[in-house]
Amino acid sequence: MHEGLGPGLEGSMAAARWAALRPALEGFVHDARNPLHALMLQLELLRVGPGVTGRRADDMRAQLDRLRGLLETLGEVALPPGPPAVRGPGLEVRVARAVGLLGWTLNRRRIRCARTLEPHTHVACADGETLEFLVGQALWHGLDVAPDGGQLEVLVELRGRDAWLEVRAEPGGAARGPVLPAFVEVARCVGGDAGREAGPTWLRLPAGRAA
Repeated sequence: MHEGLGPGLEGSMAAARWAALRPALEGFVHDARNPLHALMLQLELLRVGPGVTGRRADDMRAQLDRLRGLLETLGEVALPPGPPAVRGPGLEVRVARAVGLLGWTLNRRRIRCARTLEPHTHVACADGETLEFLVGQALWHGLDVAPDGGQLEVLVELRGRDAWLEVRAEPGGAARGPVLPAFVEVARCVGGDAGREAGPTWLRLPAGRAA
């Protein structure tokens, strides 16, 4: 169990992570089919067509690299973490990973994603799973009010002693539901806060320093 989180909150956090992860997994499966089918075609061409080995090998290597990137992105968000480091990647890196995992959903809904990510925005929290949950929730709450064909604006910056993540939909729409209570409660458990009023979804966390 995460330090400072009760069993009820831990269960809510796990349920929220799965609800946010499921569409991303659907996107991963969709994206993974294309390089797999391409590899099957290249293997068949190698079997029946002599003299094209070098070019086909390059094509297959490119598809394998694409698959490896998809798997690494999925694993960073979905798989149970190992022992937490004293300082993990900056908040801007976690946002970039989460946006990459949302690529299929963004493309399907034709939503552009504009990012302003201040580098080396570290958070005073060593629990990588908690941070992934909070970043994912901020983005999904932003998508909740973003219209198809619109734009999502993501900001990461340091504001005094706080690391700040803001997600704004343009044009903004009415929220389909309240902010998930676990989103706010987990943020407060690590010394921050989160919310969504009339404007953007925001996440405030205590800033840290890189090790």
